[in-house]
Amino acid sequence: MHNAGDDATVRAIHRRFRRHSFAPGGSRVSAPLLVEDPVPRDSASSYFVQAADLVAYAGFRRFQSPGPKSGSVCDETMWDELRPVWRTEVTNARRDAIVVWP
Repeated sequence: MHNAGDDATVRAIHRRFRRHSFAPGGSRVSAPLLVEDPVPRDSASSYFVQAADLVAYAGFRRFQSPGPKSGSVCDETMWDELRPVWRTEVTNARRDAIVVWP
């Protein structure tokens, strides 16, 4: 399930990833068990999508402070509140379980 938007692009990326992709370390990975296409859902009608958005935003704010003209839903400390569910095995580069892509 993903937030409604550019559904065709999300579907194309998902189908490509199912065949092959690369992990942050550069090793090749695939996801053949992803057999169904993602389903769009308007975040206004889904608590699950809203929660996922907030977690992603909290992780983003952990390493990127808001600019002077941008409003803030949360600050960089909100990520610490999620510490009990951090998946630290996803990266060795950071101790806060965040993978930062270039």
